Amino acid sequence: MRVCFIILISLCFICTGCGFRKASSVTFTNEDGIPVTLNALSKRAVDGVFPLGKNANYRYELERALLTGPLSSLELEYSIDGVNGINGAEEPVFVFEKEPGYALPVDVSFLDGASDTETLQYSMPLNTALLNKFSFNIKGGSAEGASLKLKSISVSKLRFGYEKKGSTFWISPFVAAGKSAAGAPLISVSPRSELDEKHQWELKLRGISGNVFIETRGKRYQYKAMEEKMDSFSVPGAFTGVKPVLVIEGRADSILLLPVLKPPLNEPINADPGFIKALSKELWRNKDYEFYRWESFPSILIFDISNYEVQDKMLKRLAFFIEKKGYRGRLVNDDELEDKHGWNAHDYNAESLASFFNAVKKQNFPINEEERMLEQIVLNNKIIAINEQTGTYEPLSGAIISVSRQSNDYLYTRFLVHECFHGLFFIDNEFREFSRERYANFNAKAKAFIRSYFDYLGYDINDSNLMINEFMAYLLQQSPGAAGEYFGKYAAGIIEKSDWRKSVLPAKNEESGTWPLLTELFEAESMAFSNYVSRRWGLSAGCVWRISAE
Repeated sequence: MRVCFIILISLCFICTGCGFRKASSVTFTNEDGIPVTLNALSKRAVDGVFPLGKNANYRYELERALLTGPLSSLELEYSIDGVNGINGAEEPVFVFEKEPGYALPVDVSFLDGASDTETLQYSMPLNTALLNKFSFNIKGGSAEGASLKLKSISVSKLRFGYEKKGSTFWISPFVAAGKSAAGAPLISVSPRSELDEKHQWELKLRGISGNVFIETRGKRYQYKAMEEKMDSFSVPGAFTGVKPVLVIEGRADSILLLPVLKPPLNEPINADPGFIKALSKELWRNKDYEFYRWESFPSILIFDISNYEVQDKMLKRLAFFIEKKGYRGRLVNDDELEDKHGWNAHDYNAESLASFFNAVKKQNFPINEEERMLEQIVLNNKIIAINEQTGTYEPLSGAIISVSRQSNDYLYTRFLVHECFHGLFFIDNEFREFSRERYANFNAKAKAFIRSYFDYLGYDINDSNLMINEFMAYLLQQSPGAAGEYFGKYAAGIIEKSDWRKSVLPAKNEESGTWPLLTELFEAESMAFSNYVSRRWGLSAGCVWRISAE
């Protein structure tokens, strides 16, 4: 049974009680990396070598006191010599005056921290604004020949978790390991200190195996890791009013939980779509909308909009200009738009956005405040740019998509998936080629049917790229089984009601009220697309998120 010896650190003012004062061989640097003289206040503290298992107090004082901020840590770098001599007859007693104490780990095997660890780095949050004197207190225990060799002390930026860096293992307090009810290994990171309102917590993980759970604001979320890839994701600031508790059922090579500034109102929040759909509107920065940068695909911006009215103001004119049958390439004025339906969700690539705003500029066309806001966002986020010589808009890369909270939960989820896959289609040439090939080789009867359905929905079916893009998105917006039902029952039922459209339908099963051939073909095609996005990105038909609420 492993027993960890505990070395106690005190960040407090200490009356030395003696006149000894000598520069220590232990280096000390401030947060800017500038050396500060560290004085030992006893002879045995000079070399920074502390025998374990012997009651002792090692005291230090900085040549000049340091002011530290609320987002600082004190980081110790040390090694343990003769660790095999520690038998743990008695456990040291934790003692700390005025400030919280921290027990230095001498063994990280509880995290499967690799047996080749030679150096430990322990990073503790600083709770004092003025750092001057501190001490290392060792009490009790039995450690024949074992000692701690302190190599350096530094003030660093606040962070929590652990990370293996070659033969060095970095770790902070508030990291624990245990077992789940089923006996699976569990790792948790749950810091107790709070941040100011200007910051949020960013969570980064690498080498994940097993399940990851995040607990925050009374909710529990599961993270879906991609196999054999270095994973990272962020916890958006709106979720960190109560600091997140990270729980991993399995293991991870590293976990970093660090404070970052919250983005200003005109910058997107870095987030996974699973967080986006789970976030309450009351936590939005703007009452009408919130917008995000897709965590895994940062060139895609996602607008989550309060209702259809606001969404229409921002995107309806653009929709008619880009893809509405009979209106493409024309800027429609407000009076003409008023009684027309746009889309319940939207997607546009850089080329479409540049084309729209070029037309607006060339015609000096009056657009509304929401459209001007959109123009600034896509410029600021380098989806489009202004050519300094010509003054025209040029496409760069990326896309925007939007959904509205006015859609019911079922439709909102389906629209979000649908639009996210459009975004991927816009930014990834290989995905476009795969979709183009699948569409080209799709069953002729089923293709005639879906073209008629898209025509019914108001798409310009003479735009082949649009047809391929929608073909892909409608197949991936739900699970393969649901796709078969959607086309083989719901969509076919709509087409059947039209005397001049229903000729595109294959034979119907009157007993079930379905079109079996369409059900079979579209389910199989959805599965082919699902397998592709799973292989490429770890996504699937009906699911574009890594984070999902339990």
